[in-house]
Amino acid sequence: MPKAAFKDLWRELEAGNHWQGIVKNLCKDGRYYWVNAYITPMFEKGILKGYQSVRVKPSDAHKERAKTVFEALNNNQLGGPSIRLLCSKELLHCLLL
Repeated sequence: MPKAAFKDLWRELEAGNHWQGIVKNLCKDGRYYWVNAYITPMFEKGILKGYQSVRVKPSDAHKERAKTVFEALNNNQLGGPSIRLLCSKELLHCLLL
């Protein structure tokens, strides 16, 4: 996953917001896998206690779209205030904001 995408993820979480996007995770053996992750901060009495992540397998179309966006991010071809890859509630379309 591009550094810019991780930066966006942590910027949102540190602001107390949730984050949703396609994530490419690396395994210890060098392989990788894709997930559609929804991450939210967990608070207790107003104090951040950790994060909860719910992950599901993304469709092939979502993975292909994420690959295209990640390549563009890695090549500095995208910018702007939000580079987050989000999926619609129905998980039918990915949008780059």
